[in-house]
Amino acid sequence: MSSTYVWQISGTEKFAKVIDFLCRQLHRETLFVFLHNSFSPNPDELVIDLYKNFGFDGKLVVNYANTMAWG
Repeated sequence: MSSTYVWQISGTEKFAKVIDFLCRQLHRETLFVFLHNSFSPNPDELVIDLYKNFGFDGKLVVNYANTMAWG
């Protein structure tokens, strides 16, 4: 069963801050983080740029895995 949580972050933050936040919340040193279960953005990308290009319905959907999902 999956759970859905909603968090907000300033668009001027880098995606690395999202990754760091998830690692802290999940007590993990590393995570594999994806948008739309399909690609992992560069940690230096601004959240607003990712949202403008890949967001929908007012959200930017971020998925994660503890292990690499594919090679």
